[in-house]
Amino acid sequence: MARKFLIKLNQVHRNSGKSTYRVAKESGLVYNTVKKYTDRPIEVDYISPEIAQLADYYGVDWRDPNIIEIIDEDESDTRPIPTVHEDEDEEEDSPVRVR
Repeated sequence: MARKFLIKLNQVHRNSGKSTYRVAKESGLVYNTVKKYTDRPIEVDYISPEIAQLADYYGVDWRDPNIIEIIDEDESDTRPIPTVHEDEDEEEDSPVRVR
């Protein structure tokens, strides 16, 4: 059974009070990478070094289940995949699946 990870850095980012641009500049990461992981929870196949670097920047432990949740693939297949519709507002904290 394959594992996936739900990255939940969005609340830590909000609590920091810093803009995405400032975090990118201070952490040395690309703006789009910071935005990807701090905009909302995101489901990924593996934990990239950038995730650990962001967790370190925010002063949190990336192994904390409140930051990175381990998901079994069977469980993730039962959840609906959020879609974007022009006439509907998407939920701010809904996870995005990345393959």
